[in-house]
Amino acid sequence: MKLHKHFPPYLAQLVFMDKDGIIKKITSLDYDLFLWLIYNTHKQYSKDSSLYFEFTYKDVKDSFSKSMNTDKIKSSLKKLGELTLYCNILQSYADKEKIRIKPFEIEIITATNNISYGFSVKTSQEFMEWFNNPSPKVDVNYDIIYTLKPTMAKLLYLFLRDANGAYKNTLRKRNVDIQNLRHMMNIYDSTTTNSNFITQLKKSIETINKKSDIDVGYKVVKKRNLKSGISEITEIKFTIKLNENKLFEQKVQEKPSQNVASEPDEKYGLEDYINERVDEAYQEAVENGVNIKNINSYKDGIRKKLIADGIESDYKLLVYLEEQKEIVRNSVPDNQAYRIIHKDENNPYNSFSFTNEGLIETIIDKKILTNSIDKTIEYLQISKDTFNFTFLKSSYAEEYNLSRL
Repeated sequence: MKLHKHFPPYLAQLVFMDKDGIIKKITSLDYDLFLWLIYNTHKQYSKDSSLYFEFTYKDVKDSFSKSMNTDKIKSSLKKLGELTLYCNILQSYADKEKIRIKPFEIEIITATNNISYGFSVKTSQEFMEWFNNPSPKVDVNYDIIYTLKPTMAKLLYLFLRDANGAYKNTLRKRNVDIQNLRHMMNIYDSTTTNSNFITQLKKSIETINKKSDIDVGYKVVKKRNLKSGISEITEIKFTIKLNENKLFEQKVQEKPSQNVASEPDEKYGLEDYINERVDEAYQEAVENGVNIKNINSYKDGIRKKLIADGIESDYKLLVYLEEQKEIVRNSVPDNQAYRIIHKDENNPYNSFSFTNEGLIETIIDKKILTNSIDKTIEYLQISKDTFNFTFLKSSYAEEYNLSRL
């Protein structure tokens, strides 16, 4: 996606709470959508000072994955609409005080046919102004945060990326009280011991060191409790160093798989993709006035037909193209519309793209070369040694939905 946003530093010291001031558990999807909402609302606010916005679920999926489950998106949005942010927990910035703000009011919009296609978002001028040239600021790379899992890794990355500041070649240090760190990492229940928390923290640091642009070290500080006689964890000492070349070096070293027919990565969720297609077919039937007496039975029939028609092949192609798009995006020079194409190394004029039906189409004369997704996969497999994926300037026309970067 190549999305960057300048964040106010006090947002890196964040606790999510409900209206009663109780810390609210946040999932990885919740946090990704939280960042997505910030980016997209402020983008429009910067143009026309809007404070009210409407988005479709397709808008969300186009940014993440078309196989995302709509019900999960709705559930996450409802939660985000009820949250209050407590920022500047360490009281490092602004007036050295904790800041409380409600970022979004979110409503799931239901159409007259009782189907929801999207949602509305209301925010405040105060919250939007936070992102207008904040000083000091932390440069947040959404591409990095979206790849980090679990949720703690996302939260920790933002906190430590802010602590590093703009220092590129300097080892920075940040000492944090264990209780404050637990709260900022969305760990608040007493059943999670400090030792267990450190175990989770260690895994998040390993992920950050592997998948981000900073290198992190840490040291656990203990102090003996004079009443119990037990040494208790009181503080974590972090070291942070920016390493902007790390991700680039990893991409150069990693050789992407060219096996189109290999088993897709489980993280993409074949079952989620099937459910999504079932929901879409069901909603289309409702819109067309089909009389459905038993919803579950009708959906089960759709599912069986999709499986019989080879939906797993659809899924494999979708996953494969998304993997190749991720590689190609690193070479895209700007934020204009582009689509992925396959180009012959020996003949640059011999290149093709993909229709929304997953068929291969020549660029020059729009000739269809395959008659099924299985044939497309077979064609890609045969031509992998002479063709390379690259990009072509495109438009936002619907005919390029599948191939658009």
